[in-house]
Amino acid sequence: GADPPDQAWQMRFHRDAVVLPADAAKSLGTTFTIQIWAYPEEFGSFMNLARRLLDDPDTDPKFSFSLLVNQTGVVQWQQTTGAPGSTNGFNSPNPLPLKQWSHIAITNDGNFLRGYINGVQFAQRPSLGAPVVSNQPITLGAQVRPANVPNPGYNFLNFVGMLRQFGIWNRALSAAEIQAAMTTR
Repeated sequence: GADPPDQAWQMRFHRDAVVLPADAAKSLGTTFTIQIWAYPEEFGSFMNLARRLLDDPDTDPKFSFSLLVNQTGVVQWQQTTGAPGSTNGFNSPNPLPLKQWSHIAITNDGNFLRGYINGVQFAQRPSLGAPVVSNQPITLGAQVRPANVPNPGYNFLNFVGMLRQFGIWNRALSAAEIQAAMTTR
């Protein structure tokens, strides 16, 4: 994979999470871009890159959106409209390489939802609309159960490796803009 530009913010994860304020990007809206650099050190279970749970994560659906790496290293994007059974998304065709930096971006321009790894598009499907609004924070590196449910604060879906440069835009970046964002802060 490519190397991310030098930046002070870099987290090594094993059983920790970064929890963004609950009011950060409360709604992704119909058009958005999410990006993150990931350096997986091992696979073996589902690992959270970025996720926003709903208020009751023990029901269907459990989350507003979810960007994961599965047990084989495949990137998975899922989102929901909030209705039971509405979870939908896509997977990357190939796993991320271990012990290398990879840039991951998900865009929605209102017409199409797209996935990119290292600036190369790997998926396109009709837009699923805006992910449902949630009052829960976005978590990076692990999922943390909300305070209002049993076992609050419990971490799961732990990412083993390093993450850096998480970003959210309120519009869909073009492929050229994603490639440029990979090399700038």
